[in-house]
Amino acid sequence: MKHLTIFNRHSGSFSRRETKKIHDVLTSSPDCLQGKLVITPSVVRLEELLEEYKEFHPEILGIGGGDGTAAQTLTSVEKIWGYIPPIIAPYALGTMNNWSLAVGLTDGLVDKIKKGVGIGETKPLTLAHYITECARSNIMPKTEKLGLFDLNGEKGFNFAIGIATKLMWGYYGREINQYQRLEAELAHTTPDKYKWIYDRICSERKVWHDMIELMTNGKGDLLKKAGMISAVGTGISGTINSFKPDSVENRFYREPIRGEIYIDGKKIELKEQPLNIYCAAYEYASIGIPTLTPCPSPGARSCEGKMEVILTFGEPLDVVLQLPRLFRGKQWTNNQYYMANELEVVLDTPGIAQLDGDYKLGNRFKLKYDQTLKVISPF
Repeated sequence: MKHLTIFNRHSGSFSRRETKKIHDVLTSSPDCLQGKLVITPSVVRLEELLEEYKEFHPEILGIGGGDGTAAQTLTSVEKIWGYIPPIIAPYALGTMNNWSLAVGLTDGLVDKIKKGVGIGETKPLTLAHYITECARSNIMPKTEKLGLFDLNGEKGFNFAIGIATKLMWGYYGREINQYQRLEAELAHTTPDKYKWIYDRICSERKVWHDMIELMTNGKGDLLKKAGMISAVGTGISGTINSFKPDSVENRFYREPIRGEIYIDGKKIELKEQPLNIYCAAYEYASIGIPTLTPCPSPGARSCEGKMEVILTFGEPLDVVLQLPRLFRGKQWTNNQYYMANELEVVLDTPGIAQLDGDYKLGNRFKLKYDQTLKVISPF
């Protein structure tokens, strides 16, 4: 059995100590399991590595990182190799690990503590042991099916535009006025300048960012790990202020998605425009808070080869009143649900969407079901 395992050095929960343990396990039976674990610092190095291993043809592709790392790695793998290996091994090393949560391999609070103190066996280490034992026994690992999407040529598992994208903006410590300025500037420029404008606006820092950098001797990764606190604060503040008719939050979260929506090539005629469009390959989503795991897409894997597309309508209060259903995995009464092969959103003016936590800018977003992956799930 052959594997190629790729870890992102900049992922939110990356640990060199744990990586060394995983490497030792994966190399403990060279007669049964051949391959290499490599650490990549950038997309450029990732693609160079994939070129080097183009003729290796591993049965197992291991990915160490969060949702964004998985999406970028799979995009690059298919671009350079022309295919994705038959089995994927998800090592949960990111800030958010929704794609590994779907197969029971996400890193919870206990795993983070184990990783921090260097004792005990984490889910990534358990996964490495499981793969090695399968190779020794000459059996294929147990897997679960997980859909992979394609958004304008990029692979991913989770797409959203509207309220979800705005909440994620606050999760990363950014402000409403930055989001609004980005939208305004995108409307008056050309696509080749989108990234430059985004980078310029997002490079603006808050005072507390500088304080964290100073207190941690420049270890900026703490900014990511402080995201949970920011998310809680943003959620509470936004919810309270969204009920005030004249508040900035109320206007921000009430603004609908202006444009046309197509499901499998057919334009959807709506009485009102939705506040949010959401589509995920898995049911549950982590918000970075232990014991709180909402289920925004209960039908995500109910029909292989199709995506569950969810359109949300109403006022901010309507959304808040539906939250108990969100945590029980029930469909919302003010949502519309579609099972589709393809979703296309054509905005009136350039806007902001997200794919696995990375922002995508433009006015046309075409999302399609790309293929079904087999992801290792030993539990």
